[in-house]
Order: sequence, then C-alpha cells, then structure tokens
Amino acid sequence: MNLSTNCTVDPYIWRWRVSSLGVELITCVFGAVGSAISLCCLKNCGKIQQAMKIQMLLIFTVSFVVCLIALPGHVITNYGTFLCWEGNAALAFLIFYTTSANIVRIYLTILAIYRFLAVCFPIGYRKFSHWRVVAGVNISVTVCQALSWTTFFAVQDYTRVDINNSSNYYMGKALYSFLLVVPFTATITAYIAMVLFMLYKKLCVKHTQGVNHQDHIAMSVSILILMNILLDVPHLAVHLIGVHSEDVSFTVVHMIYHLRFVFDSFLFVGLNVNYRQKVIRYVSSRILLRRDVDTCLSDAVYVPSSDANVHLQIRGSATQST
Repeated sequence: MNLSTNCTVDPYIWRWRVSSLGVELITCVFGAVGSAISLCCLKNCGKIQQAMKIQMLLIFTVSFVVCLIALPGHVITNYGTFLCWEGNAALAFLIFYTTSANIVRIYLTILAIYRFLAVCFPIGYRKFSHWRVVAGVNISVTVCQALSWTTFFAVQDYTRVDINNSSNYYMGKALYSFLLVVPFTATITAYIAMVLFMLYKKLCVKHTQGVNHQDHIAMSVSILILMNILLDVPHLAVHLIGVHSEDVSFTVVHMIYHLRFVFDSFLFVGLNVNYRQKVIRYVSSRILLRRDVDTCLSDAVYVPSSDANVHLQIRGSATQST
C-alpha cells in the first residue's frame, strides 16, 4: 500500500479507530477459539438431531473462517484506508467479509425457521429435516448470497460512494434492506412465535414431566432473541439511515456488532449442559496432566551418563597409581 499525501486524519476519530481495531482483533481471537470449540463439540456428539447438526456445523465453520481471515483482514485494511493507504486489499477483504458474514446471518435465519417448525409443527419438521433437504437449502442460499454481494460490489462506482458503507445510495440501500432486514425480521419472528408457543404449552397444557427442560429451552431462546436485538438493530440502523463510515457511531456500532461471533459460539456451548461439561472436563484433564508432568520432572533423580561414569573411573585409577 502507498500513503496518500493529500490526507487529513481527525485525532478524535483516530483514537476511536485505534480502540476499535484492538477490540475487533481480540474479538477475532476469541471468535475463532469459540468456533473451534463448538465444532469439536458437534463432531464428538451424536445426540444432536442431524438437521441441526448440519446447520450448526455450517454456522461455526463459516464463523471460524470469518474470525480467522475475513474479519481481521477487513478491520486492518479498513484502518489503513482511514489513514489514506492506497491499494486493492481493502476492497478484496471488504467483499470477502461482507459475503461470509451475511452467509452466517442467513444460516441463523434458516436455523430459527427450522427450530420454529420443530417446536410448533413437528410433523412438517420431519419432512424438511432430511439431510439432503437441509444441505440443499443451505447450499442454495449460500450461492444466492455470494452472487448477490459479489455482483453488488462489482457494479459500484467507488469514486462516488463510501466504500465501507455502500448503503448510502439507492441500489445499496435496496440490497441491504432485502438481504439484511428480511432475514433479521424472519429470525425474530420465528423466535418470538416459538417462545409464545412454548409459553402457551406451559401455561395451558398439563405436562407430567419435562417442565424444567422446557424452562431451559425458553430461557436459551430468550437470550438469543435479546442478543439479536442488541447487536442487529443498531447495525441495521447505521446502514439504513446512511451514516458515513468515518463517523464515530459507525465505528462503535460495528465494533459491538462483531461481538456476535464470540457470543454465538460461547452461548451455544455455555447454554448446553453436555457441551459445557465436556469442555470443563477437557480443560481440567489438561491442567491435571500438565501438573502431573511438572511434578514428575521436579521429583526426577539425576542419573549420571555412561560417559560420566567412565570419566570418574579413569580419574579413580589415576589417583590409585599415584
């Protein structure tokens, strides 16, 4: 990259950008670790339904790629753009990050719809939960998302629009409204409908067992709904009302929004008793194993080598001869 000479940087905005860069890079580390832990839990667990397992594997696989490559590359090159560095890396990472992050978003929408069907319409859920149907649906939306975003970025005139917030003009705002607002609305609607249905069953239908299990599911879903509201609504707002990418509010909102890649994985593992216990047992076993190794090394008795014994014997014989 080359540094442009005709560039002025506001110190106030620069301080926010530096803070945001540090927080987002830390987010990438924790997000990658959390996604890897979630993938290991899913791989070693055979009790989860096949349809949900496929969906969660896709979500955390793409999230892992986002946190490992797309997001750190995007935030670093975006910071360089703010400092007037010139080059094509910022645009490449912007396309990569935007496409992959929105693929994760649409996967979460599909998961929400499937969970709604599983709770409210279990018979219909069985028809759509075959692995071929689930794989076909996710592959289809992945291709549509990738084609839509790559085409969108390919036809833009970057001399006239804000590269980091393409929703500032009509075509970008229309695409953001369709590919961001519609999936978000579908996700929230599915979650709310599922919660209401579970509350109805809890209050109006008598159950002899499984009440605590239903309470646990309702609590988990409520936390996921709250997380979506807190993280998605401000992010959608800054894009739809046309906030410039150099505004402090744009920086802060995206810094908070990227925390979803950490919350998704750690909430998934933390709210699942089996996964949480597996992770705790694994960490505890590694700590105990390391402690045992250190203890063995500290208690080990030094045994002289054969060369040292020979050397001592030679010195002993030389002493006797004198």
